[in-house]
Amino acid sequence: MNRSHFITLALPATMFIAGCATVDTHEAMTNVTQMVHDRAGVETRWRQDTAADSQVDDALAKLLEEPLTSEAAVEIALLRSPELQATYEELGVAQANLVEAGLLKNPVLAAQVRWPTAGSGTNAEMSLAADFLDLLMIGPRKRMAEAQWRMAQAHVADVVLDHVAAVREAYYELVAAQQRRKMRDAIAGAADLSLELMTRLHGAGNVSDLDLSRQQDARTTAHLTAAQRASQVTQARARLQELMGLDATQTQWTTADQLAAPDTTADAAALFAMAHDHRLDRQAAADEVTMLADALGVQKDWGWLSSMSVGPNAEHDLDGTWVVGPHVEVTLPIFDQGQPETARVVARLRQSQRKLEAIDRRIESQITTALDQLRLAHAAAQQYRDVLIPLRTSIVSETQRRYNFMLSGIFEVIAAREAEYEAYESSIEAMRDYWIAHAQLERAVGWPVTVESDATPPTKAQDESDAAAHEHHHDKEH
Repeated sequence: MNRSHFITLALPATMFIAGCATVDTHEAMTNVTQMVHDRAGVETRWRQDTAADSQVDDALAKLLEEPLTSEAAVEIALLRSPELQATYEELGVAQANLVEAGLLKNPVLAAQVRWPTAGSGTNAEMSLAADFLDLLMIGPRKRMAEAQWRMAQAHVADVVLDHVAAVREAYYELVAAQQRRKMRDAIAGAADLSLELMTRLHGAGNVSDLDLSRQQDARTTAHLTAAQRASQVTQARARLQELMGLDATQTQWTTADQLAAPDTTADAAALFAMAHDHRLDRQAAADEVTMLADALGVQKDWGWLSSMSVGPNAEHDLDGTWVVGPHVEVTLPIFDQGQPETARVVARLRQSQRKLEAIDRRIESQITTALDQLRLAHAAAQQYRDVLIPLRTSIVSETQRRYNFMLSGIFEVIAAREAEYEAYESSIEAMRDYWIAHAQLERAVGWPVTVESDATPPTKAQDESDAAAHEHHHDKEH
């Protein structure tokens, strides 16, 4: 075999070897795990029906044994949520696309046999053609596939962070709902005692029919409000259960008793800069702009050449000899010189640039809104703790004292107590709003936002048991 024959036959063998590849998603998942850990401080795990899944189940069981913190709820969701597990499968698709982009198109084998109409012998011809243009484009194609692979990782991590923020918000909703329910249950119990006392006084002739009716009204209202708060707890708990991905056999979990008091300072300009560096949706959009700019350059250089195939060709002549040589097939760019495709890539590039600008504006809006809500909730929580609750507690005491000396009626006492309860409940809602705004701010920034929190409640009077004890104490004075 001479040199030209060797080159002619070696080319297909080389292409076959280059085509061998496998799909491994380990690196992509590792990158996603790192991105999520950097931004949310938690680990992700992709369940792929392997022996390692049992370790995940063991970790999940341990987390459910203790009262959940917001971080534990997030960790469970990342281990268990079917929605997230489905999202991780996008990595497998992106990895397969990346591997495919590195593969050459399969060569085309053609053969034909002919016999002469006179005489003897056989004419046979075989050719093996590979798309040479595909070989030239493999580099740019792999670069674009790698960009899409990175974009897919950023997208998956971004979806995970969305889920993390949703779990935290649901957790704060539930803890606040539980606090309000506990307080309203205690108030309803105290109202029962007050009505019992009022009924005895009414039997002794010391309380009018009108005052007894007002106390009955107050007691019924207290129980109705407690029932509403219980329903809100059920709804909030079901929402968190769903987000954590737990099934009907995993409902025996509890949470912390109360939210920590808020305290924070944050600078909007610094948060904008952090978001610019760390938001994954922005990172994916920026990668798309880079990828399309690269694609436009390739299109301008090679877009006029739509196809070109090369390969060996062999023919068996009637005299019994074989003729072997290369085969080339090129599409002439006479009618279509690639202008429509170039225009298409230019349009997509401009579209991606506008989308990137839109994401920047959306990020600024989200940060501004979340920061404003954070500050408002912080200020409201301080006002309830330092001003309104102490003031209303004082009003109740004074109204009760005046009632004991028959200087005011039971209606004024009930109204003062209800105003005091509303202040307690509103202070819980202000803390809930603060922590939800904090979760939304972290999601808007795409990076942890450090806050200093006081582990103690904002005021002793806020404890719902204190509220009930407070009411019972007044009834005994009466």
